[in-house]
Amino acid sequence: MINQEIIQWAEIYGVSPPALKVLIDILTPLIPESGAVEHSETWIQNKIRVAASAEYDALLMRNNSGAAVDRGGRHIRYGLGNDSKRINERFKSSDLIGITPIDVGGVVVGVFTAIEVKRDVSKKGVAGEAQTNFHNAVRLRGGLAGFASSAVDYRILIKNYYERANIEGGT
Repeated sequence: MINQEIIQWAEIYGVSPPALKVLIDILTPLIPESGAVEHSETWIQNKIRVAASAEYDALLMRNNSGAAVDRGGRHIRYGLGNDSKRINERFKSSDLIGITPIDVGGVVVGVFTAIEVKRDVSKKGVAGEAQTNFHNAVRLRGGLAGFASSAVDYRILIKNYYERANIEGGT
C-alpha cells in the first residue's frame, strides 16, 4: 500500500499514478505486508534511497561487494575498495555509495556519501570495525558516512554533517 506522503509527493512533482506504481514496484522488494516484524536490509536500503533522492536530491547507488570464481577459474573481487581479502578485513566499503548535494553558503557541492545499512545498527557484526574504518576515512576527507537502519537515520547523518561542518541546513 502506498502511503499518503508518497502520493502527495507524486502530485506535487507531477508524477502520474501509473508511473508512481512502477517506481514503487522497482524500488520495493517483495516482502510480506502483514505480520513482518523486521524488514530486510534491501527493503531498508530502498527506503533510504527513496528518501535521499526525494528529500535531498541525493544519488545513492548499491555497492555490491564480494568475490567469485569466473568460468575460467579466475578469482574475481568486486565492489568499491575490495582489492584483497586482507584489505577488506580492515577496510570495507558501505552498502550505499553516492553523492549528497550540500548547500555551503549558497553554493551546492556534491559530498561523497557512504551509508552502511543494518537492520539493527547496534549489531554491526564482525565487519563493523572495517566498515567503521571506511566511514572514518570518508569523514576525515569531508565526506558523509555512517550506519543507518532507516531513512530517519540517514536524515540524522545529514543533520550531523551540517553540524560538524558548522553550516546551516540539514533539517
